[in-house]
Amino acid sequence: MAAACLIQVSGSRLPAAYVEAPFPSEPAIMSPDIQTEPNVHLFDARGVARRFRHSAIFGAVGVLRSGETMRFVNDHDPLPLINQLHERLGEHLTVTYRQREPGAVVVDFGISDLPVE
Repeated sequence: MAAACLIQVSGSRLPAAYVEAPFPSEPAIMSPDIQTEPNVHLFDARGVARRFRHSAIFGAVGVLRSGETMRFVNDHDPLPLINQLHERLGEHLTVTYRQREPGAVVVDFGISDLPVE
């Protein structure tokens, strides 16, 4: 398995480095290190029917407060979803890959500087 690395993305425009992160050629095993820390909430999309995933994810991200993170576990790289979240949240969203391999993707969606309601 390839060495773990984090790719940090923030802002409303995605830098080229985000797209260029390579995938290893061998199948991946999901890292057991998906436990969460304080203010990090686990969302495992693999158990949600595909046709409901984006709506469920938007709902979950939508209730996060500034300083909170949703640790998103999925079976594929959610590039269209990340673009949609950036459109909705802009500079308030950070995206950090914890694991990025075919069949095993863990992404932290962080929220910052939202106005207090």
